Amino acid sequence: MRSFFRLGFTLWFPLCVPLCLAALPLLSACPAPEAPKAAVVKPPSEEEAKEALESAKKSKDKVDALFAVHNKYPTFASGKKALRLAVRTLLEEALDLSEKCDLAEAKGRMAAVAPYTADDHEIDEAYDETKARVDGETQRCSLFKMDEDVKRAESDWDWPRAFNRIATETTVADAKGLAKRRVDLVARYAKWLDDTLKAVVAKKSLSAVLGEKADKFSESTDPGKLPPEVATELAKRQDAINGVSVLFDKLEGGMVVDPPQRMWTFGKARPRRIDTPSQVGQAEMANGISFYVVGKGKVGEVTLLCWGTNEGTLLQRIGSIKALVVETEARAFDTNTALPEQLLGARVLAPVANGSDMLTPSVVLSAPLTGAVVVLPVASSLKKLTTPKVSAAKAQLRGLMLPPGTPVQVLVAGAWKKAEIADAPEEDRVLVKVSGFESYVSIGDVRVKRSDLPKPE
Repeated sequence: MRSFFRLGFTLWFPLCVPLCLAALPLLSACPAPEAPKAAVVKPPSEEEAKEALESAKKSKDKVDALFAVHNKYPTFASGKKALRLAVRTLLEEALDLSEKCDLAEAKGRMAAVAPYTADDHEIDEAYDETKARVDGETQRCSLFKMDEDVKRAESDWDWPRAFNRIATETTVADAKGLAKRRVDLVARYAKWLDDTLKAVVAKKSLSAVLGEKADKFSESTDPGKLPPEVATELAKRQDAINGVSVLFDKLEGGMVVDPPQRMWTFGKARPRRIDTPSQVGQAEMANGISFYVVGKGKVGEVTLLCWGTNEGTLLQRIGSIKALVVETEARAFDTNTALPEQLLGARVLAPVANGSDMLTPSVVLSAPLTGAVVVLPVASSLKKLTTPKVSAAKAQLRGLMLPPGTPVQVLVAGAWKKAEIADAPEEDRVLVKVSGFESYVSIGDVRVKRSDLPKPE
């Protein structure tokens, strides 16, 4: 076997050598690989800077794009132009923002320009001019911001905050401007209060008008939370506020009686306080006291009449409410024309002495079914005099009716003088005309002849 392989090598070797030698020229003919060539960097040019500038002008982030052009081409004309365009844009935005009183943003634009002022005289001048104009808006913008704050407070019915905003302004040097704004705010406050009260009357409901702002209304009508200059305007309307609160909040189904209706107390009326309409009054009033009904409403099943005046505007009449009279304790006619049904304790006109034709206001102390009635002249209690009691027949008594024009006598300086009634009697006094002059006198200092009284109805 070894001899076989040895024979094969001997036969093939002479053939392989010539073949290899013949292939050498072919191998030497293949070219070697070339080395990579270095990239050719094109130097920046004005043409390229100009193209970048035009592209930056159309960019959404125009200012940043312009600054980028300048940073890349700082020595070229288009690069310098890009800088000035960026600066001009920022300065224009600063002015626009300052006019809108967004001074913080305006100063931000100025800060972006500041680094470029040192190397460019024109930029430096434009910067200084713009800065002066922006700084000059400080006072105006402080007033503008204050006015906006005041408007928001007014809209929220937070009048204490509105007045306090002006009072605490420290950056505005225009004292006259601030004073005028306070005066104008007082006028707007008065109008707001009038309009609100009128709206309550129109809707016949306090809650329907105030709604969620009830607390704000309460605070804005609290003298302790408002400045002194508002006190006068609030005081003018305080009675109206109280009256509206009674008629359209404390009473159910409150309504205005317009024009006011004149009525008279009947029997032993017991008026109720306006702050506690559900509680029966403690003091009794005499029969026949005249008053005007300016409104009415209910507490439960009880109808109450609002005792007020018949003079002034609607709000003034509502503001005049001073007491509430149960409807069944009043009549639409003069109850003095006849003796009251409940005679005991009532005020009547009774003889100054048994059998006398001269009558004076008196209080019934005893009223038996039969026999004499015992009365005590009103002067005894009002003036604390030791006036004797008088016994008289019921037929000698008259209702306490003293209409205007009735001839009477009044006690003046210890002497009785002729006079006449000028107005219907009030609780403890009556207006009379003596010697051409009108004055109030105690109702106990009045007496009248029976023949001068009007006939009972």
